[in-house]
Amino acid sequence: IDNQRVTTLEKIQELPKSGGIYGFLTFKQALSTQEILDFFDRSNEMDIHSLLVENRAIENSKENGHLQFGMDLMHGMSAQHSNKALMKINKEYPELFPFAFLYSRPSFDVTTYEQHYLSLLRYLIDNQEMLSYLPDTSTTIEEIEQALTYVEKNGVKINGVYLSGSVDEFLAYAQKEEVLVMEVF
Repeated sequence: IDNQRVTTLEKIQELPKSGGIYGFLTFKQALSTQEILDFFDRSNEMDIHSLLVENRAIENSKENGHLQFGMDLMHGMSAQHSNKALMKINKEYPELFPFAFLYSRPSFDVTTYEQHYLSLLRYLIDNQEMLSYLPDTSTTIEEIEQALTYVEKNGVKINGVYLSGSVDEFLAYAQKEEVLVMEVF
């Protein structure tokens, strides 16, 4: 792993500073939502595309007990307050569409993100037909139920993150001590 890390860092450092980079960081150990917010301080200019949430509940599944979807950190669906359908869904599944409340509350916090992920799992369990809309997934409802049980017991822990940004920003985060492996796409 150390050799791969050094080689990847060298390749990134050779890229033009004016360029952008898209990659994945895997952490040495899963980080809590608060640790992720601390890792990406509020001044960062990286676009965080998706978080890989630890939900290992199924030992013998085809995915090694890992669902292939996580949660977004900075992006989401923006909705107007007049969209009664989304507001109704948000009442039943709190924070499923956290951006439905854009401009009407303070910035998102740890509780918002964790509730979003729990609501996502609950929504998929209650609306199984939605699984057919997820690309490239063979996830079963049983796996989602087990993942929900695991996350409810152990909390939301993040194993890795997909992100993009400038070469310098990516290097700054990729070299932090919490990072085990980095991949560049």
